[in-house]
Amino acid sequence: MSSARKKKQLEEEVQKLKKKSYNKKCFGCVGGVSTYVVPNLWIFVCDKVAGLMREVGFKANGIAMTSWTKEDVENIKAGGNKNGRKQWLKGFDLENLPNEDNTEGIRSFI
Repeated sequence: MSSARKKKQLEEEVQKLKKKSYNKKCFGCVGGVSTYVVPNLWIFVCDKVAGLMREVGFKANGIAMTSWTKEDVENIKAGGNKNGRKQWLKGFDLENLPNEDNTEGIRSFI
């Protein structure tokens, strides 16, 4: 398989993972549509949360702008928002996530 074809296939796998019901919406706010992956945590986040996470030192990779590796895809499969919530938000009332328009609320949450 050519390098370009393999790269395209890996991006398509990430896009499929993004479309899962628990990854469609942002991990860090209510209403944001996932367009980035935070590789340290392997969660899907929206534009605003990606920017705010970068402010505190996290990296956020644009789903369509990143050259994903097989290892990245496997990590995303093992992670994702569903598993991230179990690991990092255990006991947190998800109804209390800030709205996507509440920048200070999101910053405080992060």
